[in-house]
Amino acid sequence: MKRNYFIIVLITCFYLVGCSAEDDLIEKENIKIFKKVERYRDGLFFDKVINYDSDNRIESIVANKYMGGAAPFERVVSVAYSESTVSTITDAYDYEDPNDTDTEITYNVSSNDNTIDLISDDVEIEIAHSNGFVDAIITNYGGSYIDTTFLSRDLNQNLIAVTFNNRAVVNRYSNFDTDKKTDPDGIVVEVIHRDILRILGLKLTENNPSTSSQTILEAPSVVKSYTYEYDEEGYITRTYDENLIFYTDTFYIEE
Repeated sequence: MKRNYFIIVLITCFYLVGCSAEDDLIEKENIKIFKKVERYRDGLFFDKVINYDSDNRIESIVANKYMGGAAPFERVVSVAYSESTVSTITDAYDYEDPNDTDTEITYNVSSNDNTIDLISDDVEIEIAHSNGFVDAIITNYGGSYIDTTFLSRDLNQNLIAVTFNNRAVVNRYSNFDTDKKTDPDGIVVEVIHRDILRILGLKLTENNPSTSSQTILEAPSVVKSYTYEYDEEGYITRTYDENLIFYTDTFYIEE
């Protein structure tokens, strides 16, 4: 009888240990998905919400600018898929001021191994990439103006420089936080078409830079420092710029 009792106890222990291990595995496999940012400077002045479909693909990105600098607006970037591939991206601005002109551009998206092309009636974008990272962005505004952006990274895929328009403007980055999740909104890194890059699943840097410097033509460089706050899993939750001029809160949902 005692022997049967001990066997039952052992089986129960193994079961409990197994359940505990499974629970730990489930906890470790939880993934947080970028949902929203809120940017503050003397109050909320900007926010952005990412909406997903049932397959966790980006369905739309809705941004609102409330005050400061350019006129307030709502921007909606929406996505259509052909099976698992992005087929079109529509980028629409709705300005609060009736004197500003609302815009809407729909891009047809095509790609090969190292290049993604977005073609609309008025604007064409070519994105060169490798190993999941952006190498260059060339935007042709109907032949009237061409905007060029080139990105350079080190051997660890950390972004060290972004060069705009044939070196008229160069942004350099350094002092990277390692072993953390990359900032999903990339507020420190200045680059064009940021939301389109996110939709296409392309990255700018492997780690978050805490120092940036900008050089415009021959003018002295302007250096800025940033501080990040992370949760216990390494996801960024808040970004401060130098002197706390503004800060950004980042929110997630769990998959």
